[in-house]
Amino acid sequence: MLIVNDATVKAGAFFPMTAKKVIRAQNIAIENRIPTIYLVDSAGVFLPLQEDVFPDTDDFGRVFRNNAVMSAWAFRRLRRSWHVRCGGGYLR
Repeated sequence: MLIVNDATVKAGAFFPMTAKKVIRAQNIAIENRIPTIYLVDSAGVFLPLQEDVFPDTDDFGRVFRNNAVMSAWAFRRLRRSWHVRCGGGYLR
């Protein structure tokens, strides 16, 4: 699975829909037990919408939880970050 942030669009910032897309990709990787590659060039969360991104099971916190599950199951994961300002740096 390849998960990529496009820095040419709003500096790669995470919007509520961005989190849902990442979670969908992670869920597919988990269900099919396939390796995941993250290419991150992100400004972090788009601050005017930050209250819509973090607190629920289908929001940004789930990205971290899924990453922990994948790590516990010894899934191969690779992360490459450029100029990360916030959350993308935690995808290890």
